[in-house]
Amino acid sequence: MSEPLLKIQNLQVSATRSSAKLPVVDGASLSIERGERVALVGESGSGKSVTCFSAMGLLPESLQVTDGSIRYQGSELTALGAEKLRRLRGPEIAMIYQEPLTSLNPLLTIGAQLKEAAGRAKAGRREILEMLDRVGFADPPRILRQRPHELSGGMRQRVMIAMALVGRPKLLLADEPTTALDVTIQSQVLKLMYDLSYDLDTAVLIVSHDLSVVRKLADTVHVMYAGQVVESGPVKEVLATPRHPYTQALLDSAPHMGDTRDRLESIPGIVPTPDQWDQGCRFRSRCPLATEQCEQRPPKVEEDDRASMCWHIDRLVARQQEAAV
Repeated sequence: MSEPLLKIQNLQVSATRSSAKLPVVDGASLSIERGERVALVGESGSGKSVTCFSAMGLLPESLQVTDGSIRYQGSELTALGAEKLRRLRGPEIAMIYQEPLTSLNPLLTIGAQLKEAAGRAKAGRREILEMLDRVGFADPPRILRQRPHELSGGMRQRVMIAMALVGRPKLLLADEPTTALDVTIQSQVLKLMYDLSYDLDTAVLIVSHDLSVVRKLADTVHVMYAGQVVESGPVKEVLATPRHPYTQALLDSAPHMGDTRDRLESIPGIVPTPDQWDQGCRFRSRCPLATEQCEQRPPKVEEDDRASMCWHIDRLVARQQEAAV
């Protein structure tokens, strides 16, 4: 069996505080096959974006990988120097950032910025125009002459997608790519990313806190909480029958079509900060199923291609069955 395109194993990313190392991502693991679409979902502060930036080798100076492995096509990325990582970005691994207006240079035309991105991937003007056409621009030459402030939010995000994909990378990392967009434009951008991923056989790792985004785009989902991946599995199965109380809580707090509730559910409390982590289940202070057993380190229970860090899967399933009656 061939190795996954990207394999993150037992990743630990730490910040330095008073000469001590404080983990902000703690033992996270996930893998992405060629052409696969994978989602990393959870509340703000869960460690999703840090995991994503670790794979790009773009962590800020205040953070560093202190344990674990990040392998791309069999090569260990954490062992590569800055120059080799730079060569990978664009032709092999590309990224779409959360807010396109702050990611694009306001002083340069779209054409100048696309030319720079295309140059790293050895693509030319023809490839740039073709990609602008593929992302839905009716008049690509005119777009090349414009500057970011002359475009709408949805148009800027489509430019970012074109910049990321013009070199036909094998892996696309997308950090909350639709957060700044309205619902209609969000749907268009998600469909575009899905179609281009399928057409170009590009694997996608999308970071999101929005389960509706995950449902539309991803094949596999990893749910993160307080620096750990607490549940993993196929999107349809995880969202239909979650095996971790945190995943269930996220689903309960999200609106959906046909919802007759007067008010949405909320998750009590907040995500604990890294200096509050201990050896027990980090969700236990917010979990309706928590017991004394949860003060210990929760196990990683494997169920075929499903995984959940919870002692009380059976109780959660029983609750789901009661609610369905």
